[in-house]
Amino acid sequence: MERPQHLLLVAIWQIFCAVTAFLGILTMLLVILPAFIGMVGYGFGVFPNVIVLFAGTGAIFLLGFFIISLVAAIGTVKGASWARNLGIVQAGISILNVPVGTIAGILIIMYLVRPEVTGYFYTGNGKGQPALNPAAAA
Repeated sequence: MERPQHLLLVAIWQIFCAVTAFLGILTMLLVILPAFIGMVGYGFGVFPNVIVLFAGTGAIFLLGFFIISLVAAIGTVKGASWARNLGIVQAGISILNVPVGTIAGILIIMYLVRPEVTGYFYTGNGKGQPALNPAAAA
């Protein structure tokens, strides 16, 4: 079975999400956190601690999204059987990124559940991926 027509666009979206998540992590760790940590000694009370807590939580969320997006993109390009499910998870998280991520996430989920796309991932057409059904490989 040949690679589905728009699967490369899904991988490009996943790479784009990984890059933007990485840039968000860098921004939080290199700019926002040091700025607010420096405010602690100037009598701003508990406010900097709350900001540091939210920025740290955001950085951890972005790190997870970065890893999911990068691994999903690599698996999608290779045609790995697990990449379809991870791609659906990644697209589901992308829905939270209003408005562009919402539209892209919904479209990607709708695309990844199509029978021809599902068949591509589960018939062993990815590089080095065995077929789930040995009779289908014959």
